[in-house]
Amino acid sequence: LTLDDEAQVFALNTAREALRTYDIVAVSVSSEAVLERCLVAPAVEMIDLISLPSATRLPFHLKQNLVRRAVRSGLSFELCYAAALQESSSRRNFVSNLQALLDVLPRRHPSAAHADATNGFVLSSGADDEFLLRSAADVINLLTVFGLSTHSAKQAVSTNCERLLRRAAQRKLVTPLAPPPPHSLFDSPVGTASELLQHEPTQHVPIQRKRRASAALADTPWMDAAQAGSMHEPNARADEC
Repeated sequence: LTLDDEAQVFALNTAREALRTYDIVAVSVSSEAVLERCLVAPAVEMIDLISLPSATRLPFHLKQNLVRRAVRSGLSFELCYAAALQESSSRRNFVSNLQALLDVLPRRHPSAAHADATNGFVLSSGADDEFLLRSAADVINLLTVFGLSTHSAKQAVSTNCERLLRRAAQRKLVTPLAPPPPHSLFDSPVGTASELLQHEPTQHVPIQRKRRASAALADTPWMDAAQAGSMHEPNARADEC
C-alpha cells in the first residue's frame, strides 16, 4: 500500500477485515508525518512492514526516535537488493538509503557500530527479472561489502524475516469473544426450583415440596450428582422420623 497522506492512514481502520486476508501488509510512506501516523493505534496494529525506496532517494529524513519506536512496536523496515544490481544511480541510492537506515536502527549493544544495527531490518529481492535474483549467501556477501557484519547480514535474511512472519500471523488472528458468564442460582430459567427458593425460606417448605425442589435442582446444568444427593439426605431422615 502506498500512503501519501494521513487520511489514507485513518482509512486503514475501515479495511481491517480485508487486511486480515493478506499474509503480510506492507506500506510505503511518502513523508515523516505519514510514518509517524502509522505508529499510532490502530494503524500500527494492521501494518507489518514499512517498505523504503531502494532505487530512488528517500523522500524524507529518517529520524532515530521514529525508526526505533517502530521497531519496538514490532514493525520492520524493508530494502530491496535488486536496486544494487542495476545502473550506477540506482546502486548509489541503494547504498545511501541503506546507510541512512542502519544509522538509526537499534543496535544489539549501545556502543556498537552501525554494522550491527539490523534489528527490524529485512532485505528482500524486489526483483522483476529472474536474472536479478541471488542466493542467500550472495545477499549476505553483498551486505558485508556495504559495511554490515556477517552476523547482522544473516539476520537481515533469516531471523528478522521469521520475526516479521510471526507478527503477520498474529495480526491475522481474530480475538475470540469472551464466553458468557455462568448462570447463578437466581439467573436460572423460570420454572426451576430457584424461583421457589428465592421467595420462600427453606425451613417453611413442606417435605413434598422440598423433594420437588431438589429434583428440579438436579435438572439444572450447574448441579452435579453429589450436590443433588445431599439435597435428598435431609428429606430421607425427615421421613424416618
